[in-house]
Amino acid sequence: MGEDYEVAYWTDKFGVSRERLQQAVDTVGDGAAAVEEWLKR
Repeated sequence: MGEDYEVAYWTDKFGVSRERLQQAVDTVGDGAAAVEEWLKR
């Protein structure tokens, strides 16, 4: 994942922890739509 401010933005937007966001990115890549869809599952 990128810069701390980017991680903070996305964890806040999706309401998840950094670890959960990293798990999503590791699974589906860094596309916002794919990450969001994965997190909704």
